[in-house]
Parts: sequence; C-alpha cells; structure tokens
Amino acid sequence: MGLRQQAVELGPGTFEQVMPNRYLHEVVGTGSGGTAGYLTALNEQDPLLETVMAAIGGYWGGRLPDIIEPASNPNHRQSAHSFVMATSLVEALRRLNDWRPETQSLVLFRSALIGLITGYLIRLALDGVTPKGLPIY
Repeated sequence: MGLRQQAVELGPGTFEQVMPNRYLHEVVGTGSGGTAGYLTALNEQDPLLETVMAAIGGYWGGRLPDIIEPASNPNHRQSAHSFVMATSLVEALRRLNDWRPETQSLVLFRSALIGLITGYLIRLALDGVTPKGLPIY
C-alpha cells in the first residue's frame, strides 16, 4: 500500500501535496496547544491572550514533524518523529512550565512555546498509534 496524498489547489495551476491527516494534525494541535496554554496561563484573571498564543503554537506544533521530515514516503519517520524527541520535548515542557518570565512579551513567547510543544507531542501520539508507529530515535 503506497502513501496516499491529496493535492490542494493554492492558486490557478498551483498545487501542494497534502498528507491525508494534515488537517487532523492541525486541528488537534491547535486544540491541545490552546488547552495547554489556558491551563498554564500566568495571568489567571485574563488568560485569553496566552491561550490564543498557545493555540497558534499548537497549530504549528501539529505540523512541525512533517515540516522537519517531509512525508515523501511511508517510511519518512525518523528522529523528528521519535520517542527520543518526545522525551526531550516533555522535559522542555516541564522546564517551560516552571519558567516565570517578567515581561508580557516573554509571557506570550512562553505560551506559544508551550502550545508548540504540546501540539508536537499530541501529533507524535497520533502518529504512534498508526501501523508504522514511531521509531525509538
């Protein structure tokens, strides 16, 4: 069974190959990133901006593994799709959660990173339950 992709028209005569689960990865990444941003928001009175930044980060986190290692064939999963990467990201997420930045711009940067990492981890979890699974490293 070969890798099935669909073509999406970007403009007149311009197409982009899209993995079949790309939209699922984007939606789940956005939702999980936004949820993580809300749950870790430092401004408990008004967490909206931190949540939005984390949702944007989550969107990109859901896409990042295939940006790093494009899905050009069924065996494209390497280090960016691995358990070692997931373990490293869990540690980074733990450290980010402990970080208390002093400026608003750094608070928003922290939220975007939390969302990005959460979206990436959820994406790896989705890939991990497919028949190809994830490599160790």
